[in-house]
Amino acid sequence: AMEQNCSNVPAQDRTIKKGYSVTSSALLFSAGVLGNLIALVILFKHKLHSKQRLSVFYILVTWLVVTDFFGKCLISPVVFASYAVNRTLLCLPADGSLCEFFGVCMAFFGLVSMLILLAMALECWLSIGQPYFYQQHVTKRKGLLVPPAIHIFCLLFCCSPLWGFGKIRQYSPGTWCFIEMNQTNTGKGTQGYSVLYATLNAVSICIIIVCNVTVMKNLFRMYKRQNRRKSNRSTSLPNARVEAVQEAPAEEVDHLCLLALMTVVFIICSVPLTVMKSMNES
Repeated sequence: AMEQNCSNVPAQDRTIKKGYSVTSSALLFSAGVLGNLIALVILFKHKLHSKQRLSVFYILVTWLVVTDFFGKCLISPVVFASYAVNRTLLCLPADGSLCEFFGVCMAFFGLVSMLILLAMALECWLSIGQPYFYQQHVTKRKGLLVPPAIHIFCLLFCCSPLWGFGKIRQYSPGTWCFIEMNQTNTGKGTQGYSVLYATLNAVSICIIIVCNVTVMKNLFRMYKRQNRRKSNRSTSLPNARVEAVQEAPAEEVDHLCLLALMTVVFIICSVPLTVMKSMNES
């Protein structure tokens, strides 16, 4: 939990540090919201014109876009309010509750997005690498249960600082708060929580990369196999698996490209937040 509030913050730290402007935050917010809206329109049009049934991948990517959209709409106005009154989050209000809220939201939406990307990578890997298992066990109904389960887990995990496991702190210039990542002069609970959060993100990234590389290898082998067997695609595989092998490449290439792009963008935007703040002071 927070150990300080506006009453014990030095007077010079109760206002936003000079040299920072709301312009960059506003531009990032506008670009992010516009990108989310464009993505939602594209997904909606794809659903209207697609002749295929709703896929698990489509469910996951839609949920990811919606989650990211609501995250931006929930977090960014707090930053704008801080700039508008020239007060740091610890002093809006004076008990520091807004800083706690902001920090939990930052951690929550970052972790949710990473785990949904992980689920997308695993879905893509199963559909190509294990098509028979995928056909038998991965259904739309099960896919609908994955995002809520991820949200519940992330909500409980990211609220831990409010219950004493971990700590939320304010970062420069005073317009945002996040998990305490500095390992010096902190308790074991604070250190353990920040390490656990960073490890969870790092492991997810590693699994996503491994899944993507594996899918690319499987797709390449599949194309080579299909080129050799154009005249006779009926093998000893079960019918469901034959159909999956025949129909997967075009759709899965699109899925893989989208997943790879989203993963790269998310890693570029999110990883520095976790890594760099562990080495910097506010």
